[in-house]
Amino acid sequence: MRARFFLVLFFMVLGCGGPERSPQPTGQVDLIIPSPDIKPFFVRQTVLVTHGDQEHSIDAVIQYDGKTIRTVFLDPAMRPAVVLEQSGTEFTASGPHLDYVSFDPRWVMQVIGLALFISPLQPLDFEKRELQSAVGPIYDTAAGGRIVGRKVKDNETEIEYTWDGRNCPARILITNHAQGYVLEIQSVQCEEVIQ
Repeated sequence: MRARFFLVLFFMVLGCGGPERSPQPTGQVDLIIPSPDIKPFFVRQTVLVTHGDQEHSIDAVIQYDGKTIRTVFLDPAMRPAVVLEQSGTEFTASGPHLDYVSFDPRWVMQVIGLALFISPLQPLDFEKRELQSAVGPIYDTAAGGRIVGRKVKDNETEIEYTWDGRNCPARILITNHAQGYVLEIQSVQCEEVIQ
């Protein structure tokens, strides 16, 4: 019962419910197709979600095999609670706690795509760039060959990256001003997958 209550609260916050915001993200959900230079990887993360005065933490695993993005949110007993999979524009969602997601779970995959699948894991050779994406213009800032900031103008999202020498960011801070939430993501484990 505790796991169910926790997941309901987590997905309510991620769904951006609250008195000052719409009860869920609205508008068209455009999934981010991974950049062709993204190599297969596995990352385990702890996600701290803040919305207003609510704060919740959940563990997640993201695996990319070169074709399919699989995101698994874990319950407090570390069992799969919600599983999201995207291959190109095809999307599926499953899991014993999927009924507690009060919004289209493709929104979650869009945020993951914005943070991890538009080349941030690769060494970069620019300081600033603008590029077009499925969600409109994106403005990137890089330093030392790594992305350190991303702004997604149309959905009012800012992403900050902190690196510690691994192949994935040690910390990702995602602030969505339109929906009023903040995701602080800590990478617990990160591996490039050799195929």
